[in-house]
Amino acid sequence: MDVALPKISDVNEPFDLVISVKQVDAPPPTVADLDQVVSVEGSIFRSEKQEVVNYRFDVTGVDFQVTPPSYLLTLCPSANS
Repeated sequence: MDVALPKISDVNEPFDLVISVKQVDAPPPTVADLDQVVSVEGSIFRSEKQEVVNYRFDVTGVDFQVTPPSYLLTLCPSANS
C-alpha cells in the first residue's frame, strides 16, 4: 500500500491524498502536488485464488476530519488498485 500526501497543509483547507494498493514490482504513485510517499508491505488473503476482495481503509489524523471517514477499494487478483 502506498499513500501520497503533502508534507504540510493549511489549516481549514482541503488537501489531496492518494492511496493505492499495488503489486510488489509496481512503482509508487507520483503526483506533482504531493511531495511525500509512505509505503508499507502487506498481504491480501483470499479464500479462492480469483476472488475479488473489497478492502476498506479509514483515513484518520490529528486535528482533522475526513468525510466520509472510510473508503472501499476493489482488489482484483494480480492487479493494481
